[in-house]
Amino acid sequence: MVPIERFRKLAVKRGLTPGGLLDASPADFDLLLLSIRRAFETSRTYAEREVNELVAQWLVSVGAMLDVDHVELRRWLVDLAVLSRDPYGHAYSVAEMPAHLVKLDADTAQLDFKREFADANARESQKRAARKAAWQQAKIGD
Repeated sequence: MVPIERFRKLAVKRGLTPGGLLDASPADFDLLLLSIRRAFETSRTYAEREVNELVAQWLVSVGAMLDVDHVELRRWLVDLAVLSRDPYGHAYSVAEMPAHLVKLDADTAQLDFKREFADANARESQKRAARKAAWQQAKIGD
């Protein structure tokens, strides 16, 4: 499945854990890693507070399918070498692109994760409303 279609399917899910997603679908997990990596500017250094804020914002938008707090996700990002952290945990920067994400990054270069997330959820909401209307119409007919 092409990355944009995989992301659209992920965008409408809820309650996924990073570990569960990594075990069940490493390709989908990599897609989410790439999407959060793109939320950071590669040319700057971030304070821990800034990283926490950025990750928390990502979790209520593009990453809303994940059931994880921003601190745990920040740790995942450091452990998986998406972010680099100084020895004191005060300064963070975007790490070099992990080798296994290079091709996916190129394949999704034009993908706007925020827009795709919003569009996928709007389509899903419309589908739910149509199903509900059909169900209500059927109940009236009974």
